[in-house]
Amino acid sequence: TLGEQSSYAAVGYTVQTGAVALLVTSLYCRNCHTRYFPDYYVCRASERNSERIYYSCPVPFISAAEYSFFDSQLWDWISQQYAWAMWGILIRTEACRSSFLPSVSAERIAIIYNQSMHLSRGYLADLSAEVVMDVFFIGALLRWMARQERTLHVHHHSVQSLRFEEAMKARNRYIAGTGQDQWAHACDGCMKVKTDAMGRRYRITACVMDGICIGHPCCSFKDADGLPCRVQLSTPRDRFCSTHSAEILVCAVRDCTSARGAGFQTCNDSAHRTLENSLPQSGTSMRELLARKERNAHAKAARSTGKSSKTRKGSKTAAVFRRTFTHNEQLLVRPCGIIVSRCTMFQSEAISAAKASADFVMSTFPETFPGSKPTYLFYDNNCQLHKYIASPGHPKVQAYWLVINKPVDVFHFECKHAETDEVCQQHCNPALFPDLMTEGRWTFNSSAAEQTNAWLVRFKTILREMGQTRYEFFLDEIIRMRNEWTVERLRKKGMSPHMVPQEDLRLAEIVL
Repeated sequence: TLGEQSSYAAVGYTVQTGAVALLVTSLYCRNCHTRYFPDYYVCRASERNSERIYYSCPVPFISAAEYSFFDSQLWDWISQQYAWAMWGILIRTEACRSSFLPSVSAERIAIIYNQSMHLSRGYLADLSAEVVMDVFFIGALLRWMARQERTLHVHHHSVQSLRFEEAMKARNRYIAGTGQDQWAHACDGCMKVKTDAMGRRYRITACVMDGICIGHPCCSFKDADGLPCRVQLSTPRDRFCSTHSAEILVCAVRDCTSARGAGFQTCNDSAHRTLENSLPQSGTSMRELLARKERNAHAKAARSTGKSSKTRKGSKTAAVFRRTFTHNEQLLVRPCGIIVSRCTMFQSEAISAAKASADFVMSTFPETFPGSKPTYLFYDNNCQLHKYIASPGHPKVQAYWLVINKPVDVFHFECKHAETDEVCQQHCNPALFPDLMTEGRWTFNSSAAEQTNAWLVRFKTILREMGQTRYEFFLDEIIRMRNEWTVERLRKKGMSPHMVPQEDLRLAEIVL
């Protein structure tokens, strides 16, 4: 028997009627010590490790915060607002008839909702950007759990901003590598069937790898070899993780272990202090503009008299005075536009890029699914990747890459790869592979990753201030949404999109 009724007033945000007043009621069962709320129940709520267990069946409203609720249609509507960003890019790319849409943010979505749902104005609380983000993350998490036929469990006594952290981390770990819904995708745009000279039919597949400079805040510490720390920050505003939190007391100049002075980020070394003082300071913009005007006048006078004028150069001393961000996101994209996987790179492409790229590909197409390996992997840095694979001491890596050809896409090969680079010319020239040409045209669209980057960069400002967990979750979710739209677009074009059965991908060679 349920009893001990408890009620409180809240606001429900809907698409049909705007913001509505709700009376949230919960009931308690003394037999199982469980209190039942509209969207979840809690067993033994007084215990510190108690959990909120969400119902697996659909419910009218879901709580975004204690006094804010939303229905499933609002999550669909918010997702569509983010989807407009990707659709705008695709329309412009394909038809060249639409201008770029303004970047979509949680605050912009809240403004659109509040202005369009005029019934709520003046009566109930407006939708806030914080609630918009909660709706997006909670709704996406619940729908993913439903697709996995699992039940969502979160901490009951946690604050709202951290309550879903562990559940989102679990989803991020699942998606990494082979977890994207369209990981086993194939269609006429990314898989071709060819016939050899003996009349035997064989399949070839392709994938394009490229990076885009977006990232999230990360720990600023680097070890003696220059490798970055990968421990997650407690908050996006931190400069160091909990392991290296003591580094905040050390001089900001790299390789300097002296304690920083009071009120400064550097030690008492005059060169280090000068470096810090040269940084732009608040309230000094007018002084800097006047100084620049004076330097320009001196340079102009020197040119008129024929004398050389040396401009001031910045110091080359390595120092970190502000937060550090990850360098780029690496994407693996099918030539048809389907994003297979993504990976966060903590360093620039020039530093340990080959090993990180090889690991990324090997985790996306693991040895347990040898049939998933692409026949051709387009990558603008394939020459360096080939050198890493061919170097001594990597027998397992070399065995893995035997069946993968590594051409550089045509644009980068012509513009950024010298003819004097023998390794690149012997192994990465796309003209070396006859299968890449069909009736005088390129078989695959090797620029698919560049086109995808033009879409993904629109979310740079939204992602920049997110913590690592939300950053990865958001990226994976919009990639999933884009893949769904891309599959529908391919179906309308008659490209026969389908999923290759995992039983076939476990075979080294798929028999046609």
